[in-house]
Amino acid sequence: MKDNNIVRLLMLDVSQNDAEATSNLFRNCGFPTRAHRLERHDELPLLLAQEEWDLLIASDDSEHPQLSEAINVLEESQTQLPVLLVTEDVEAARPGALETGVREVIAKGDHQHLLHAAMREVNSRRALLESLRVREKLDELQARYELLMGGSQDAIAYITDGMHVDVNEAYAHCFGYADTDELECMPVIDLIAQSN
Repeated sequence: MKDNNIVRLLMLDVSQNDAEATSNLFRNCGFPTRAHRLERHDELPLLLAQEEWDLLIASDDSEHPQLSEAINVLEESQTQLPVLLVTEDVEAARPGALETGVREVIAKGDHQHLLHAAMREVNSRRALLESLRVREKLDELQARYELLMGGSQDAIAYITDGMHVDVNEAYAHCFGYADTDELECMPVIDLIAQSN
């Protein structure tokens, strides 16, 4: 199975038993899972630097403000890692949790809700990251295209369906045009000279 199919989970303030149960929940539903249980939020920066994670699942069973500290770490590192909160009292926890940046508050023991929310956030994050990678490649391609069109001494035209989309100055001058804009959207057939 491809490595990018692995769901990489961080778990904060989750007991060892709950962490294993959550990992098994994903595996039993066909999602290969790599999970790491955090005991303290200050482990987070090192883990974020070492690997790309898909999701942080936190529990509010701890009396320590680990979740808010972890969210601060994520914001400082500009890591768009979605966070889910598993709690005994959803109604009490939801308003404050959502204000801090938690994506979903889930009742402890509601495995179906946890699984659906987790996979929604994982897929959304992966789609966003892929979109950013494609955008970066597109920007690089655009820069190379502009460098080629602007810096080449050879006549170059980008033509699709018989229509000029873009031309450089050398191409425009070949056909007696002073400005490249004059050829924009002009059909190639219009450049054919009439026979005498």
